[in-house]
Amino acid sequence: MIRALLVDDEEHAREGLRALLRGESNWCVAGECGSADSLREALTSSVPDVVFLDVRLPGADGIALARLLRALKPQPPVVFITAFEKYAVDAFEVQAVDYLLKPFDDQRFYTALRRVEHALAAAPRREPAKSYAQRLVIRSIGRVQFVSVAQIDWLEAAGN
Repeated sequence: MIRALLVDDEEHAREGLRALLRGESNWCVAGECGSADSLREALTSSVPDVVFLDVRLPGADGIALARLLRALKPQPPVVFITAFEKYAVDAFEVQAVDYLLKPFDDQRFYTALRRVEHALAAAPRREPAKSYAQRLVIRSIGRVQFVSVAQIDWLEAAGN
């Protein structure tokens, strides 16, 4: 499943993207943001597989936000969706996968989806999640003991 983050300050634009993605069985909307601040906040909890990004947003421009996205690991592909053609060169300088000029038709949107799918398939695979430790070594007042992680309700440090 490809998780998309929709970033546009216009609710009806996000609604249109949601409707188009609903028809794609291997795509889902992972979240929506209406401003640069809400995008930054959303990125603190998880990194989406792809970001559909408007160029003009409250709080920052989309090109600056795309530079922020490039620093993430894994780096999500960006598809710009905007009514302004003058930012296209800047968008490709930050390695956008596509640049959709509003209003666009469904076929043009689906072409962008295929480009994203191709970019994701060509990207290096993510590392599998590492397993968690099953037990910890705790040193306390001259002795060392193993404690099962499943038995821990609370950890607190005292001293160093």
